[in-house]
Amino acid sequence: MTDKQEQPGLDEALPEELRTRILGASARVEEAFGVKPDLTCDTLPLLDGYLRALGQELPTDERHAVLEDLGCHFGEVLRRTLNGHWATISEGLPPNDFHFMRYARC
Repeated sequence: MTDKQEQPGLDEALPEELRTRILGASARVEEAFGVKPDLTCDTLPLLDGYLRALGQELPTDERHAVLEDLGCHFGEVLRRTLNGHWATISEGLPPNDFHFMRYARC
């Protein structure tokens, strides 16, 4: 199954690392609740519920990855809702590094 099939509507132009993080958040939430968030505001409560239910129980070494996954998913929902795009902040930083992606309104 391709990423596009796993998460309908996921923009293929997104950097691979960002796509991986978004899909990671969806997979974590689906595993916990049996429902896959669909990158709309309607399913953001699933991400919130996941963080509230499992956040304190996550081992410290996993928290960073989980927060990055959830943050990328939330950022993609904002991008879609506000008709924005992802832009790389490249001042001396690696290009297309998702850590340095920011939301930019069109």
